[in-house]
Amino acid sequence: MFSAGAFAQSAASSAAPDANAQKGRAVLARMVEALGGQKWTAVRNVYTDGNIAGFFHGNPDGSMLRFFDWSVPLGPERREETKQKNVAEIYQNHACTEVTYRGARPQQKRICEEYWRLRDHSLDAALRAWRNDPETLVTYDGQVLSERRLADQVTLLNEQNDAITVQSDTETHLPMQVSFTYRDPEFHDKDTDVVEFNDYHLIDGIQTPFTLTYLHNGEMVEQRYLLRAAYNVPLPPHAFDVPAAVTAIAR
Repeated sequence: MFSAGAFAQSAASSAAPDANAQKGRAVLARMVEALGGQKWTAVRNVYTDGNIAGFFHGNPDGSMLRFFDWSVPLGPERREETKQKNVAEIYQNHACTEVTYRGARPQQKRICEEYWRLRDHSLDAALRAWRNDPETLVTYDGQVLSERRLADQVTLLNEQNDAITVQSDTETHLPMQVSFTYRDPEFHDKDTDVVEFNDYHLIDGIQTPFTLTYLHNGEMVEQRYLLRAAYNVPLPPHAFDVPAAVTAIAR
């Protein structure tokens, strides 16, 4: 016979995961609101420019690259490099193309895979796509200490058993980092990539991190320092069209 006590215990155990998921989704909702709310969700495109510094084994390798970037959230991206803007990289439909004065060619396979892996596990992917997918499981992991600050941690798990973990500042609710673990396609061991967000500026009503730090298995591999950012700007003519980019750079 099924007792009232057993029923209550069963109901409590099924309610606990729901309560946890609701708490996790509440953290994500506060994060979106802190970023700019409706202004952030309605962004059509993003422009940024700045510098990229390279690192080797966690130490600066002396490289510094100027970049100018136009992107559509979860859509195509065009990055022009050097002060002369004589190199362009166009990313769309899971393809990667490099354009120079010599013409267009596919990016190296490893670089292309890294780009799309980061894009598919980015903050935009977590908050714009995964969060809104009814099949995504959301778990509130509790509060953790990150970069000497207290953070709320949430993990999103999709149907493919792939996960993104997001941390937000408990006071400002702004994103602090996004991370994910994957199996290396060549060596088949597990790797972890992390992107940290710092130095927020309010641009066009949207909180924008001007310093982005990229880590691979705990080692810093790249830092991006923004000089400018803008939203919903006029895109370059044929911004994501490879033949047009070839023509423009060849001039």
